[in-house]
Amino acid sequence: MPVSDIDLNTGLGWWQYWFCDGRVSICAEQESGGFNHVIWYGALVSTRDIFKGESIKIIYNGCEARFEKVSIYPFGLRNCWGNNLEYWMTVEGDSIVWGFEEEKDKEIRFVIPEKTIVKEVTDSSGNRLREVLKEPHYDKKRGTLNFSFLDQQRIERKSVSNFGEIYTPDLGELELRKEVHIGIASNLPLKYKEKADKYCLTVEGKEKIFVGFFFANSQQELANKIKSFRQNPGNSMEKQVARYLKWHETIPSLKVEETGGKARYYHLPRFFKSWPLYMESMKVKEAGAIRANNSYYWVWGWDTTLPCMGLLSAGDYQGVKEAILFLNRTAREDGGIAHAFTSDFEHSCTYTIGGAHNLSFVELVHRYYASTLDKETLLKVYPQLKKIISGILTLTDDTGMYITRGMGTDNPEEFGRTAFGYVSLEMGWWYNVTRYMQKLSRIVGDENMAKKVKEIGDKVK
Repeated sequence: MPVSDIDLNTGLGWWQYWFCDGRVSICAEQESGGFNHVIWYGALVSTRDIFKGESIKIIYNGCEARFEKVSIYPFGLRNCWGNNLEYWMTVEGDSIVWGFEEEKDKEIRFVIPEKTIVKEVTDSSGNRLREVLKEPHYDKKRGTLNFSFLDQQRIERKSVSNFGEIYTPDLGELELRKEVHIGIASNLPLKYKEKADKYCLTVEGKEKIFVGFFFANSQQELANKIKSFRQNPGNSMEKQVARYLKWHETIPSLKVEETGGKARYYHLPRFFKSWPLYMESMKVKEAGAIRANNSYYWVWGWDTTLPCMGLLSAGDYQGVKEAILFLNRTAREDGGIAHAFTSDFEHSCTYTIGGAHNLSFVELVHRYYASTLDKETLLKVYPQLKKIISGILTLTDDTGMYITRGMGTDNPEEFGRTAFGYVSLEMGWWYNVTRYMQKLSRIVGDENMAKKVKEIGDKVK
C-alpha cells in the first residue's frame, strides 16, 4: 500500500477527516462514527452541499459502526471495529462506494436522516436557489433510492482591482442552471424503509456487499453510472489503490539521516511521499483542473499555479501540463487567468492583469519548460503569455514597476494597507517574470518581446 496509508489504532486520530477525488468530497466524523457531509461540485458552487449536518450511519449486523482501527488514504479509508467488523470506503470521480467483505451472514444498513439532505438553499438576499424535482423515492424495479433537484442562480460576477483606477474586465452576469440527480444503489437487492424521519437502506447476504452513492446531471447519466457500478461493483478500491500506487512509486524519496539507529525526523519522508498523492485526489481529471483543497474550495487560478510548482519537483509533468493547458483554455481574452471558477469552469471572479495569479502562471510555464523542454506546449500557451506581459507593460511607469496594494494576501486593506505603492513582494515576482519571459521569448524566436522585457527587467533591477 502507498506510504500515505496512515494506520491508526485510536480511531481517525482527529475529530474529522475529509476525503475526495474529482468532484466529490465526504467527511468522516469521529464522534458519530458516521459521515456527516457530502459535497458534489457537479451542482452549482453555491449549492454544492448534498448531505450536511446529522451523520449518515452504518449499522453492521445490528452494531453501529465506529472508527477504531483506521487506515487513511487521500481517496478513502479502511475501518475495522468491534469483533473484526470491517469495511472500506472510497471516493472516485462522481461516486462514493462502501465495500463489505464476505462472511457467514451479514446485514448492512445505511441510515440517512431526512434533515441531512440539503433541499433548501437560499442566497444572502433570500432568493431560493434549489428546487426539489423529486423527493427521495425508492425505485423498486431498479432497486435504488433516487432523488433530484434543480439548482439555479443568477450571479453578479466580481471584477476586482488592487491597482487604483486600472481597468478590470467586466464579466457581466451569469445565469446558472443545473439538474442534480442522486442515486443510492447496491450490488445485491436493496430493501428500503422510511421510518421516524430517517431513510433506511438494508442489504443482506453472505457475499461481498457494495453500496454506492452516485451523482449526475441527468437521469440517463445516473442510470449509466449505476449500471457500470453493478457490472463490476468491487473494483473501486482496487482501481484507486493501483492508480495511487503507480504514482507513489515514481515520487522521489527524501532520505533523513539516522542517529542512534533511528531517524530523528522519521515522519518527513512519509510526508514528502504523500502530499503529491493528496494533490492527485484533488485533480478534476476531465478538465485538467486542480481543486484548491479536498473539502469546500473548488478550482481557483492562483490555487492551481502554486501547487503545480511542487508537483514539478515530484515529477508530475503530465499533471502540470494538463493544468497549464486548462488555464490557457479558460483564459480571458486579454490572457488573464481566472481568480475563481464555477463548477462549469466559467470565471466567477477575476482580477486585474498585473495580479500575482498571472505572474505565477508565467513563472509556472517557465519552470515547466525548464523541467521538460516541452516546446510544443510552450508554443501553445506562448500567445497567452504575450498577452499577459503586454497587459502588465501598460501598467508600468519609468521605474519599470507598477503601483498596487498587493495581491500576495487577500484583502490587504484589512490589515491597514490602503495606500498604493511599489509592493516588494509583487515587484519581486514581476522582476523574475521579466527574466523568465526574456528566456521564453528567445526560445520561440520572439526577439522583439525578449528585448522589451529585458529593458523593463533592467530598470526594475
